Amino acid sequence: MLASYEPARAIHWYRTDSTEFYGIFDQRLRYAERFEVRITITPQNTVWIRVYPEWGGHRINLDRVRDPNGLARTLLRLSYHNFFFWGTTDDSDLFAGFQFTLESGFPEESFKEVIKSIPLIDDSVGEINNFTD
Repeated sequence: MLASYEPARAIHWYRTDSTEFYGIFDQRLRYAERFEVRITITPQNTVWIRVYPEWGGHRINLDRVRDPNGLARTLLRLSYHNFFFWGTTDDSDLFAGFQFTLESGFPEESFKEVIKSIPLIDDSVGEINNFTD
């Protein structure tokens, strides 16, 4: 299903195990060099979609930016206004995320809409760039 519609067809997908896929999206982006996209099915039957913006071959890390407080405030505002929420990993790498529960089955149409929205994250990365070196 992942490769049946755009932009999923433009993402180079890899399967790490039975519960996780990851891919690289690097087309038509203005602010990020590329996005690392991770789709995970958790033990609680939740599908996590995490999109990590990268440039220079590295993820954006909250601990390594010029203004971490300003960036954190911007991420909170973006989470309020945007389709995806923003968060950090335990290692402080930034990601845009969305998640579904599988309690009522797999939400195929909703899943497609989320995947189609991944390129829109690039506009938020434009705002994030103001806080990095």
